[in-house]
Amino acid sequence: SITTSGATLGATITSDGGSAITARGTCWGASIDPSTNCANEGGTAVGAFSHARTGMSPGATIYYRGYADNASGRGYSSSLSFSTTAMPDLTAGLATPIVAESNVPLTFSATIQNIGGATTGATFFNFFQICDVGGGCGTPTGLASASTLILAAGGNRPITSPSHTFTSSGTKSVRICTDDT
Repeated sequence: SITTSGATLGATITSDGGSAITARGTCWGASIDPSTNCANEGGTAVGAFSHARTGMSPGATIYYRGYADNASGRGYSSSLSFSTTAMPDLTAGLATPIVAESNVPLTFSATIQNIGGATTGATFFNFFQICDVGGGCGTPTGLASASTLILAAGGNRPITSPSHTFTSSGTKSVRICTDDT
């Protein structure tokens, strides 16, 4: 099992070398033959074992190996490698139009981009927020959200807001939010 931040790692101890095993576990790192990020699995028997490990970065190549301790010291298995799952990274472009008149209904549009290394999954949500002051605000008014189908890594998709009417003149701001589910 591999996730964005961890994996189930394991090894097989084929012999205790004539001395009882006192600890066994795995080590992982960014280069081959890691001896850091070691964690005891809890067992002391010869044979296969595995345990969940976390703390890894998304989309990273991870090297790992098993170890066993006994009275003679620590022995390691050969190193293996895998890559953790990459994450999507959604960004939204500038909302248009950028000029509005009071009491005239407007529909805003923008483009959502996935600049990450993975698809968004089944769906993600996007929504527009309106503020009565320029440059952001404390409590925005949310326009209805919409769900969008999968957006592949490197892909983009145009989105459109429901109609909104500003009832007073002055500086306003509109922002687009996305939420990967």
